[in-house]
Amino acid sequence: MSWIQIFLLCGSIGLGIRYAFILSRAAWLPNWIVASQSKNAFLCDSKIASGAARPLVYVVIPALNEYDSLPRTLKALAGSMSEDLSTCFRFVVVTTEKEREQRVNLVAELRNKMVDEPSVFPIAMKRRLEQISRGLSRMVDEIYAHPAAKRESRLDKVCSLIENWPYTWSLMKEISLPYIDVRWIHQVSSDGNMATQLNVVVEEIAKSEITPEETYFLCYNADTLPSSKSLQELQNVLVAKDHPISAQLMAVSMLNFKEFSNFGSAYAAGAAIYQSRWALGYEFSMLMTTNERRFPSLQSKYHYCRGHGMVFRFDFLMESGGFDENTALEDIFQGFKLSCIGEPCHPVPVLEWTESPSGVFSVIQQKKFWFSGMLDLPYYASMLPIQIRRKTKNARLFLLLFIGLYREIVTWAFGPMLVCLLILGGLLQGLPYLIALPILNAVISVVLVLRVTPLKFRPERPSDLLRFVPIYVVGTFIYSLTRNVGPLAALSQRLLRRSNNAKASASIPQNRPGSARA
Repeated sequence: MSWIQIFLLCGSIGLGIRYAFILSRAAWLPNWIVASQSKNAFLCDSKIASGAARPLVYVVIPALNEYDSLPRTLKALAGSMSEDLSTCFRFVVVTTEKEREQRVNLVAELRNKMVDEPSVFPIAMKRRLEQISRGLSRMVDEIYAHPAAKRESRLDKVCSLIENWPYTWSLMKEISLPYIDVRWIHQVSSDGNMATQLNVVVEEIAKSEITPEETYFLCYNADTLPSSKSLQELQNVLVAKDHPISAQLMAVSMLNFKEFSNFGSAYAAGAAIYQSRWALGYEFSMLMTTNERRFPSLQSKYHYCRGHGMVFRFDFLMESGGFDENTALEDIFQGFKLSCIGEPCHPVPVLEWTESPSGVFSVIQQKKFWFSGMLDLPYYASMLPIQIRRKTKNARLFLLLFIGLYREIVTWAFGPMLVCLLILGGLLQGLPYLIALPILNAVISVVLVLRVTPLKFRPERPSDLLRFVPIYVVGTFIYSLTRNVGPLAALSQRLLRRSNNAKASASIPQNRPGSARA
């Protein structure tokens, strides 16, 4: 046996151990959820009986093009409330003028580009149209089913629909739900990102008469469906853990899974399954290992929060400067702040359901956006608020930056390449069975994710399920080998931008002593 074959075999063993580790934790998670719910409920009841205060939680829903999703989410939150919980939760929806500006820009681009490029335009615009309504994106596809002479009139119809499509804030005048009094705040500026919307609410809450040590801020995405136990379990965790600084609700990307029921959506289905398996087997279990002050491993010293479901005690939120608006992923940076001061993020033992992109290009764009935020990680040390920086030792800070660079950037951008090289090397070296590892990972991932997915989110009839499972397996396998396409696109875009900026700077004449100034 050659040294190359030995290397490939060792690599496959390491890969198999990693797969087994993640998949076993995903399989064990439902049992942990049930056990934790029982334990937290007992501790919560005991402490409240002893006089412990119930926390006040502001459920903040940042909304941008959420006209379709917001009513469903608010109704589900109302359905999970009880009269007992109603005094502990307050609901705030924050909309933004950016929604109007995006519509105007989108219509202008539609009219400029919808000419002779049917192979380019639908892909380039599909994601942006989906954010307003999936029906609009399908209508744009239909434009190209008509002869060129009729496209102009079809385009006028689509543009008119976009301009007249209801804005998210128009819903706020109609909403009336039991146990929920929804407050509406509108961000009048079209600048900024989701962190800007969240900070608008932080500033408003700070004006209220609250007890910061007993008040929490929960960021809740409008495209996520809560469990019937979400709010109750969150309260149980906050009381049982003696009002911790942070907690985290978790969601799996299966809310719109019924849409992925053909070969054309196999890749999107694979992305949803892989992302859900990652949440079940890695992110959730990582939070479980960081919910104690004494972290058990080097990796778990650095954890991150997810945008949906991140919960922060208000005194920490004020001390840490709210949410940073200079990075695309304010949630990861919030987790980095917690890691710097050694504070855990407690997982809430309940599963929620969020939407996943419905097309290949949409999947790639989502991963590209996420990775563009991760590329800010090298600058985290300079971005830290002074209060957090003073509490952080230099050795700990550099260790966290090193772990973050490896885990968030190197492994996501280049990890799939190693698996592809392992498969290719195995085939060239006469070890074709090495390809069985990622295929087996895809098969087990599909089985585990479908096992925890309620029937209402997946094919109901056994015959349909058996027919679609091979499609899901193929999609998951292909996505697992290509999930770095978006990250690599973001990385190359960032490097190209820097190169262009450097060339532009070099082309500017430098004023030297003795030179004439034009």
